[in-house]
Amino acid sequence: MRERDLYEPVRAYLINMLKSKYNNYHLEITANGHYSETLKHVVHHDIVFSFLKTASPDLTGYILKRGVDPRATQSSDVQDFITVEVKPREIKLKDIFQAKMYGDLFYARYALLLSPEIIGEEIRRLQDKLYILNRFRKWRVYVGQVIIDQSSDSVIEIKDSIWHPVTPF
Repeated sequence: MRERDLYEPVRAYLINMLKSKYNNYHLEITANGHYSETLKHVVHHDIVFSFLKTASPDLTGYILKRGVDPRATQSSDVQDFITVEVKPREIKLKDIFQAKMYGDLFYARYALLLSPEIIGEEIRRLQDKLYILNRFRKWRVYVGQVIIDQSSDSVIEIKDSIWHPVTPF
């Protein structure tokens, strides 16, 4: 399975998670370095994009504050940003630092790192002993295993997820 085959199923799954808690949100696939005008408009510091010419988060988005009209959104209307890294293989230490980097660049409360592989014992122990997933404030990288149902060669659906250390939303 290729990484890019997971982008849309992960996006759809995360949107369902967001729906259960938030009214207004936006999440788009940005792995190719293309950011919609909607997303560019709400990023506080557009200098962020100059650092993302060669590599970008796989998905990027935001959650709006309650009561904000999504058709007239300003950067001050954003409650939290979301960055997502997707890996088709077991998560490695460098993946955690990549997810942290994107989370920090976007000042994203939610920096997610997802894979269909089981979250390795080494990653769990690093978090338990060295808090490797922690970021500034009380923010962290949320590492998740997505449970995939692939009923045909072309259809991938995410049925569930297991998160470490906690569920993000």
